[in-house]
Amino acid sequence: MVKEIVITANGSYDVLKVRERPDPALEPNTVKIAVKACGLNFSELMARQGLYPGAPPLPCVVGYEVAGVVTEVNADETEFKVGQRVAAMTKFGGHASVVVANREMVFLIPDFLSFAEAASIPVNYLTAYHMLFHVARVRPGDQVLVHMAAGGVGVAAIQLLKTVENVTVFGTASASKHDFIRNLGCTHPIDYNTKDYKTEITEILKDKPQGKRGLDIILDPLGDFKTSYDMLNPCGHLVIFGAANMVNGSTRSIFNILKQYWKIPSFSSMSLMDQNKTVSGVHLGHMFMPVLVQMLRQEMLDIIELYNQGKLKSIVSKEFTFEQAGEAHKYMEQRKNIGKVILVPTEEDLTKEAPAQ
Repeated sequence: MVKEIVITANGSYDVLKVRERPDPALEPNTVKIAVKACGLNFSELMARQGLYPGAPPLPCVVGYEVAGVVTEVNADETEFKVGQRVAAMTKFGGHASVVVANREMVFLIPDFLSFAEAASIPVNYLTAYHMLFHVARVRPGDQVLVHMAAGGVGVAAIQLLKTVENVTVFGTASASKHDFIRNLGCTHPIDYNTKDYKTEITEILKDKPQGKRGLDIILDPLGDFKTSYDMLNPCGHLVIFGAANMVNGSTRSIFNILKQYWKIPSFSSMSLMDQNKTVSGVHLGHMFMPVLVQMLRQEMLDIIELYNQGKLKSIVSKEFTFEQAGEAHKYMEQRKNIGKVILVPTEEDLTKEAPAQ
């Protein structure tokens, strides 16, 4: 039997239940994986609260990424073999002890990575890589703002930016996380709790030449799009990949949703042209279509090669068993994590690693 975390209804942490179901059947062009670790992402918190439009109908099992061991392959499979250590992307269903994944989204993982570290890669590092190198096309000398810099995507983005020469990285994070992101490569950590990040960045860049007193790239998962847009240099690029400010507490608040929705700006095509600015959206969950899968696969292979070169390192903040899923959601909602939050099917799968500092 397969153990899985089910969102039984929209609500607080108690709507998460661990249930069992029969082992799934292998399908053509798929690989069956015994899951040892799976990633928790902000989108899954939003799905629990009923704030994620793309989530499956309730009751549902979410989860976009897993790491584990191959247990079954099709007769015509040439790349993957039973017993291999792999990471995989799944369009939902990843918070389970067994998954059947599209073989195009399954990847062999280096031996030096733990399963928890490998499960930290697909969503966060692929999102950051795609935004920086495919969408915004970061260049040497760019000035980049990474919001939620100590979160999963933020940690990935900072490390990836350090592979580009002479990039200045600004990162918003609570003060307790500043030493960590500074050591990771963030040039200017900014405490969003006590300071206005726009004022802080403007002050830091005030002596730059005209046209470089703003930012070249901003990665915004918050929903603070108007402020971000205003801070762009000419030819700057705002990449929107979330609306975390919609989440305020363990259950959805209609007042907060309306408040945040009211703040979302409309970007006029004429003003974009006049100001030579670019606004893009990235939603990894909507990229599982055949025309894009090969692009994502190549990007993921590029990321794994950077791991092999020692240029990237997974930061696992904390691991929780499936039975502790509510605690994991709470931990992440309260912004306690530095790096990735991981779910594991059983206590035996815990790596016993200390939280990243």
